[in-house]
Amino acid sequence: TGQRCTNTRRLFIQRSLYDESVSILEQLLRQFMATQASDPENAYGYAVLIDEDGYRRFEAAKAKAQKEGGRIVMGAKLESPAGVYRTEPALVLLS
Repeated sequence: TGQRCTNTRRLFIQRSLYDESVSILEQLLRQFMATQASDPENAYGYAVLIDEDGYRRFEAAKAKAQKEGGRIVMGAKLESPAGVYRTEPALVLLS
């Protein structure tokens, strides 16, 4: 149907607001994730990647961000049944 999952890729934050903005964003993401924890198999807040190749691309993007000086704050793989690749939403900080 032509659907595509696309989320915010980048936020440009004024330096004087950076620390406060990142703190609020991380807090809101973690609160959202906590609301999903009661039913993780059906929780829409967890990213479900299409297949192992999608998961590898996700991991490669995080590794590239780290190599370029980024700090991974969120984006861990979650325990899943075999063949299901679920992750936290990724939050990567580059300054």
